[in-house]
Amino acid sequence: MRKTKILISTDSARIHTGLAETCRLVFRRLLEKYPNQYDVEQLGWFHFNAEKGEEVPWKIHQTHVKQGPDGSKEIDQADKYGQRSFESVRYKFNPDIVWTNGDLWCFDHVLNSPTRNTFRLCCYYTIDGTPYYGSKLERDKETEWGSKLAKSDRIAVLTEWGRDVLGALPELKNRQIDVVYHPVDIDRFKVYNREEKVKLRSQMYPPTMPHDAFVFGWVGRNQFRKMNFKMWEVMHYLKFGDYIECEDCGRITVKEWDHAKMESREVGKLMKYDADYDYSECAHCKSKNVKQGTPIEDVYLWLHMNRTDPGWNTNSMAQMYKVEDRITFTNGIQASKGLPPDVLAKLIGTWDGMMYLSGGEGFGIPAFESLMAGVPTIYTNYSSHADYCKHGGLPVRVDFIPELGLTIHRSIADTNHAVEQCLWAYRNQDKFAELGLKGRKFTETKTIDVIVDQWHQMFQEMMEKPLPIDSQEMIYAQNV
Repeated sequence: MRKTKILISTDSARIHTGLAETCRLVFRRLLEKYPNQYDVEQLGWFHFNAEKGEEVPWKIHQTHVKQGPDGSKEIDQADKYGQRSFESVRYKFNPDIVWTNGDLWCFDHVLNSPTRNTFRLCCYYTIDGTPYYGSKLERDKETEWGSKLAKSDRIAVLTEWGRDVLGALPELKNRQIDVVYHPVDIDRFKVYNREEKVKLRSQMYPPTMPHDAFVFGWVGRNQFRKMNFKMWEVMHYLKFGDYIECEDCGRITVKEWDHAKMESREVGKLMKYDADYDYSECAHCKSKNVKQGTPIEDVYLWLHMNRTDPGWNTNSMAQMYKVEDRITFTNGIQASKGLPPDVLAKLIGTWDGMMYLSGGEGFGIPAFESLMAGVPTIYTNYSSHADYCKHGGLPVRVDFIPELGLTIHRSIADTNHAVEQCLWAYRNQDKFAELGLKGRKFTETKTIDVIVDQWHQMFQEMMEKPLPIDSQEMIYAQNV
């Protein structure tokens, strides 16, 4: 039997990113479980940065690199996602199926390939917000991104939410859209009890962090979509108790913070509330049965992210909210480089909760990994990660802001509610931990074997249909 040849086009499987992790887990197990059925090669994005990365049993072709001003290697931006190298790699390997995973702008050159009719295309697509039609929309007739995705043979998304968003596009209303979760490498993640967490912290934490503290964690990029600024803000209110709490409705009203003076604004100068509001009554139900918030001395935040990302100024944010002493960063995190997967899994397991106030996720692997470790999440109730975080966490209400140009909405966590949920977690630590265990049980339904079987079935179905170039049906239009 001739092997099915699959060309992968996504982050190099050797580096430590979410896309690389997905690729690595899926195709390693696919080759193990179905020997002699597949021949795999990869066009690896950012592969030049993978000298000491993970080993995989397939050939990885490197996108173009060039020499920087200081003599070091850097990405050729014109070939960042294989825009130039794809055709030569495809020609040499001659795949039956091209499998690509990422955002649309990472693989639209594959959709528009001049040789598109000679291979079957599976787009594993991350949907991180809505509306998702691109910059062009003719209501009920045409969308920019739907028209492009219609050129794929098979579309898969990572959660049910993503399927609902794509299914609203007129070009895809009658198309099959598969939901395939990120696979669980469940054995890598251990659930630690309190004693075990404290012991691990003594090995991994700096002396500035008490080992018996209540620790939230975060894993991700420092970028607009992640809305990282909310974490510093929430930590401020937890540290200082700078809020009132209603004894009747139970809701939190944070005191408006003057970012320039670094002090709470007084009555008559408010902008978040009515100018004459004086915190003597609940801003939500107007009850006067309120009490002043209590500072928490032992709450900390661990940020596992690259501080050099062109996002929020981490030093300014910490100083502005007066929380420098409550935040720790993982040392040495750089773009496309992170901790080895087993070390990161252990770090996540030491946390009491994941603070995941993201503005939109195509899946949100860090939150999923948090649940794998039995660590509950406090999460924004929007986009793909909310589909599974509900099994092991506390949702936070949101408002929205559209991105410039594309109008994709990003969520912004409601600060009052985020503080409220964090306080519940701190005050009910045993119950909060139980949510994490429930989340762990859900992730166990998405094991690598379960997900790989889904991909195997999909690849088999794709191979049952002739290539466009060999069929009597209308072939794909070429946009060269």
